[in-house]
Amino acid sequence: METFSRLMPSFWTIADAIVLWTPGALVFVASYRRNRLLFGKTIPESVLIGVISGFFVAIWLIVWFVNREDIDSRWRDYRAMHEPGEVQASR
Repeated sequence: METFSRLMPSFWTIADAIVLWTPGALVFVASYRRNRLLFGKTIPESVLIGVISGFFVAIWLIVWFVNREDIDSRWRDYRAMHEPGEVQASR
């Protein structure tokens, strides 16, 4: 039987860390992208908002749910403006 060092974390410690940090990281990325692309915030502002959002995932989800139609329409407008086919057709 293979013995492991006592300093090595157990499988469950690693799994707990992944489960606890993944939602915050996903919210950070989503919040950062939304603030940079849709609202024109600067990089430091977007990072700060993303970090704060990552710590308060439940509140971010509630705000997203309330504003999801507005956010969806903004993403549609953004994608329509940045489609590669549309840029080539206008030349």
